[in-house]
Amino acid sequence: MKIIFKWLAATMVSIVAVTGCKKIEVDQGFTTFGQIYFYADQTASYLAGHLQVKYNGHPIDIQGGTGLIRVPEGEAKFEFCDNRTDELLGEKWVAIVPGSPVKYTLFQPTENDPIALLDPNGQAGEEAAAEGFMKIKIANYATDLLPRDLDVVVLGLNINMETVELATLENVSDNLGEEDYRLVPTGGSNILAYTFKFRDRNTQAFVKADRGDDYWSPNFFLYPDIISPFPEKRVYTIYLKTYETSVEYELFIKSGGKYYEIIPEILYAD
Repeated sequence: MKIIFKWLAATMVSIVAVTGCKKIEVDQGFTTFGQIYFYADQTASYLAGHLQVKYNGHPIDIQGGTGLIRVPEGEAKFEFCDNRTDELLGEKWVAIVPGSPVKYTLFQPTENDPIALLDPNGQAGEEAAAEGFMKIKIANYATDLLPRDLDVVVLGLNINMETVELATLENVSDNLGEEDYRLVPTGGSNILAYTFKFRDRNTQAFVKADRGDDYWSPNFFLYPDIISPFPEKRVYTIYLKTYETSVEYELFIKSGGKYYEIIPEILYAD
């Protein structure tokens, strides 16, 4: 009996010694994730409900309001497609790193345009406008209603509800990438809002509203009570787009039996 006991004891000691020295590999099953944001409020296909985002070839949803997507770390391919035709509108390879969120603005003025991925702080390095002025970069993405050879007249609306002509932006192109910043007088502290009129460079004729008057775009506001935080440098990137309205109104543009507005959309404000 003593011999058997000694043998068992020796065997147990050997097993403990071996297992104590051997590295035991355990698959913890953890996957680390990173964050990427796609801001889609400037994306025509998304606003129309026609945008499909794919991650490494598979459909994925972006979080409404924030544009957030959480995906595993590593190289990732994102594709942006029309969900009706699967047409590729844009794509981007991104290195996903946990703790280092990536952010893009998806810029697509109309559904006929490709999607460009822009830095949300794309004009942060632009110098401030001189005192009494603002800087405006502007492009015409409403060429279905506006002439391609376009001048834009900038008007200010003062506290007495009177309009003051401030500047004419000549030869506005249909591509923001071709545009530079232009200096425009602010009109002073009495100006509450701004509006645009549109003129054909070749004929010098203004675009007309349905009743025959010069068409004015909807007012847009560039002062602290409306934009918060206020863009202290007074630097703006704006694009013009067509908006079909359900309201039949003589001060709108009428075309093909439908009524439209030309909306100045602010892409950047710093």
